[in-house]
Amino acid sequence: MTLTLPLRSGGLIAVNGGPLGNPMLLIGAVVIFFLVFSMMMGRGRRREQKNYEQMLETLGKGMRVQTIGGIMGVITEVKDDIVTLKVDESNNTKIRMIRRAIRTVVPKEGESSEERK
Repeated sequence: MTLTLPLRSGGLIAVNGGPLGNPMLLIGAVVIFFLVFSMMMGRGRRREQKNYEQMLETLGKGMRVQTIGGIMGVITEVKDDIVTLKVDESNNTKIRMIRRAIRTVVPKEGESSEERK
């Protein structure tokens, strides 16, 4: 890309695009890089969300879970969107919460996360 600039003396001077060449190519490369980066980030997020949704669907009685608030307990009942957790064995304390409040299933002692799947 050549740019023509007027001089005070009445003449003209031609300026090339510089060492980077055509600035439109640079802008195009940046846009393509941004699009590819965004697609890769979105794919990982969707996969993580899918795994979370699948975990919520498989919740069942007797599973040891951790909530988003850090409370750990054993599921005693699952009805639609409501989950009942037993959090204290000695007092038989139970908490009812929505299914989405469960963050993760905690593997039992001696069981790895690979064996659970």
